[in-house]
Amino acid sequence: MSPTQTKHSRMVRRVARLLEDKLGGEALTELAIITEDGVKVPDVAWCSEAFLAQYWSDVALQKAPEICVEVVSPSNSEAELRNKTAQYLNLGAAEVWLVAEDGVVEIHSQAGPRDDSVFGFNPAAEL
Repeated sequence: MSPTQTKHSRMVRRVARLLEDKLGGEALTELAIITEDGVKVPDVAWCSEAFLAQYWSDVALQKAPEICVEVVSPSNSEAELRNKTAQYLNLGAAEVWLVAEDGVVEIHSQAGPRDDSVFGFNPAAEL
């Protein structure tokens, strides 16, 4: 695993803070999720208090938190990002965000791509 670049690390922190400011709960970084395609680790995973109460002691989750975020790096392929998106949604995530280092956000939900979050705000406007 290569070290994280400064821009990437800063965006991860900004996304985590935005999620906690807007939604409460807890935004966790580098949370292990067991998928059909092996263990995946989103850059940020937002968990409601209810989710945390149920899964707080799991070493690796077998259910995805409500929002899984991948901050897109130059090393990420399109196929890898689409696979992770599908895996998180299949495990129950309400949304998967693909966030570019410049703040452009793609939001994917169970119903397909969205312009804003089902949680009532537009993350791209906030980042």
